[in-house]
Amino acid sequence: MLQSNSLKLILGTFVFFIISVLLLSVYREENTEQTENSASLERLANRFANNQIGIPFLIYHSVRPHITNETAIQDAYDITPKALDRQFEYLKNNGYHTVYPRDLVEYLNGNLRLPNKPIVISFDDGWENQYKYAFPLIQKYDFKAIFYIYSRPLDIGAKHFLTWSQIKEMLAAGMEIGDHTLTHPYLMRVTDPVVMRREILGEKLELEKRLGIQIKSFAYPFGHYNNLAISMIKSAGLTSARTTYPGVYKSGDDLYKMKGFLTVDDFNKFLRNLKS
Repeated sequence: MLQSNSLKLILGTFVFFIISVLLLSVYREENTEQTENSASLERLANRFANNQIGIPFLIYHSVRPHITNETAIQDAYDITPKALDRQFEYLKNNGYHTVYPRDLVEYLNGNLRLPNKPIVISFDDGWENQYKYAFPLIQKYDFKAIFYIYSRPLDIGAKHFLTWSQIKEMLAAGMEIGDHTLTHPYLMRVTDPVVMRREILGEKLELEKRLGIQIKSFAYPFGHYNNLAISMIKSAGLTSARTTYPGVYKSGDDLYKMKGFLTVDDFNKFLRNLKS
């Protein structure tokens, strides 16, 4: 009887030992998994924190000396060559480095490092005076810029717009060319998918055929959009789209709703926008 009780005691102790070992193993495995998950989340958080940036987009249109009796248009969209030179000089002297929208996308994908104080300089619509006045200043300060083109005026030879040869010259000098639709419609009012596709994808294909490059960046005509436009831009393979809503692009912002500043002669406003 005593021997039987001893055997039971030994067996019970052994079973308790085995169960304890198994429980300890499970605890260690769960604790290790939790530690690994915490470390993974910490790495992601650190990566996001390191990617915190703010990039101003400067939006220019016509660049020309002011003309009498065009005050309203000039105040809203135009900048004189002298004012543009002053703004570029300020950027250069204060350590700003120009980048393309496609650079920003590559940076966010982990494929590119951005310089200190990055800024995007953009010109909309494809006016000939951008080539005449802005392009030489861009080269003078060794800047980069993107020119958002809508090509219908070019195809019909309209006056005051860029030519394909001028665009190719700027492209060869390192400028980026972006899609600005085919005819510059107010996209918020476009509800027909066929029309939207022709405006966005049709322009992208036209630019790519004419220039022999891939087009990755888009700017909304008049700066506004609807959900159909965003959907079509994404399906066309464009990786960013810029509005004219005022503000600075910050990490985590929607790449298809990028903000920017309409920039004209007012130097004090130019400075306020940079510091915002």
